[in-house]
Amino acid sequence: MSSYFPFLKLKQNEILCVGALSDDTRAKIRPCFDVPRTSKNQNADEILDRIRLGLGKMTTLCNRIGHFPFYIDNFDLDDDLELEGTPQYRYILERFKHFRPIPVLALDRHADHNAAAFAYLREVGGAVGVRLQLEDIESWALLKRKLTGLWAELARSKAQRIDVIVDARVLTDYAVAATRIAEFLKKFRAEFSSHTLVVTGSSIPSNIGELIETGGAKMVPRLEYHLWRHLVKDAVLQDVRFGDYGVVSPEYSDVELQPELMRTVSTPRAFYPHGDSMLVVRGISFQAHPQGNGQYFEIADLIHRQPFFRGAGYSFGDDYIYDRSTSSAKRPPKAGNPGSWVKSTLASHITYLGNVLPP
Repeated sequence: MSSYFPFLKLKQNEILCVGALSDDTRAKIRPCFDVPRTSKNQNADEILDRIRLGLGKMTTLCNRIGHFPFYIDNFDLDDDLELEGTPQYRYILERFKHFRPIPVLALDRHADHNAAAFAYLREVGGAVGVRLQLEDIESWALLKRKLTGLWAELARSKAQRIDVIVDARVLTDYAVAATRIAEFLKKFRAEFSSHTLVVTGSSIPSNIGELIETGGAKMVPRLEYHLWRHLVKDAVLQDVRFGDYGVVSPEYSDVELQPELMRTVSTPRAFYPHGDSMLVVRGISFQAHPQGNGQYFEIADLIHRQPFFRGAGYSFGDDYIYDRSTSSAKRPPKAGNPGSWVKSTLASHITYLGNVLPP
């Protein structure tokens, strides 16, 4: 059974991160890939481009490491946009069918979303995810009616496994969320069956400035971890599984800026978890700093100096950080870029969570 459920964007470096994990770590996780939005004003061509890129990277990865279980969803997209004349989620499932991804049911999506997932399930078989938001679980009476219909269709579709995911997105008050989720899970278990219950969320807002100032470094609480720990203290919820969004905000989207403005406003950042907190480091704009991307050398040194740094050899990501610190005998001439640091720090993050969470 998977012990950790990372929710990732279907982007190059988050896909490649899975390939950078050890076989042991990869066996502990079941990622969910959300097709990311590329701009505020989405269009079908942009989504098709994102799907083609994701499909290409997933093909390359699976040709190297073999197939692995993952969910796929279009939560971030305007799902009213059809793709080549086909309802969006149906199109996505068909394009990725070769990899046998796990479809995701949800409430209040496009009218064809769940129909597409059920059709896929009847054709391909296997597991299914049911993804609920905090607003979905506010009224048990209303939710129960909706779930009754879904579970009847799941029985007709012969789902081999049902994973229920409560997605808290960006958390601000974990205690309030925990109370609501615990109440829902207990009522749900009294009337419905599932194989796995997962709770996921994040402490990283879409605007990093809400979390840390430029040029800063500090420890911040991992609210999603506090939420999960609060839940599993209850004896009847001890088997609830942990999920998070790694090192990228759930609300992430590619910045809609002219390329020449990107380095004016973009700043390097890194996240490194330890216990119930994480170290957050943020540089200044790439253009304003005399070293530009060279700031990542400073970030590597800062992380390496921490008493909780796990050291070279712990993971691909920890090797990457160590190699760019002043302690490394093979420090490369370049410090990396935002993409390579997402891939590396995410690999470190996933490895750590896979090791510390209960099996």
